Amino acid sequence: MGYLYQDDELIGMLVTMVTGRQNEGISLEQILAESGMAGVSIYSRVETRAKVLYCLGLALTPHGQLEDALVDFIADHVVFRWSELRYRFKSDAELEIEALLHQLNYTSRYMEQEQEYVWAPKRMWATTINKLLQGRQPLGDQAYFEYLSNKLSRRAHYAL
Repeated sequence: MGYLYQDDELIGMLVTMVTGRQNEGISLEQILAESGMAGVSIYSRVETRAKVLYCLGLALTPHGQLEDALVDFIADHVVFRWSELRYRFKSDAELEIEALLHQLNYTSRYMEQEQEYVWAPKRMWATTINKLLQGRQPLGDQAYFEYLSNKLSRRAHYAL
């Protein structure tokens, strides 16, 4: 069994579900949370959301601007969680983002205390990464992170 977001049939069903419920006044994240994603990793939740947004044609970085936007993001945030990056780059292609990060001499590490992948310069020590992450709040909307941790309340509404 592969990752949740790699199942085209499942993504198609989620896109249909989101499209059918878009007039109910609830967020994409609420719809995905109600779809039965309990017990799914943060990474799979992030990428499932990204794939649904991509299929809906929403939140793509304009063509040819991804690298510049990524460089700007890194200038502001030397170390970041994958979920934080995906909050900013909501539906851009995962492999394209990863390739650009590798070109910029970044690498990912699974950080147990974060329960997800963290990106940092290749030669940065894990202790430095931990200190930098612990010294700041996660980037993004709090409701987004509640969705990722499966704690989204019924009242949580926020824009894509």
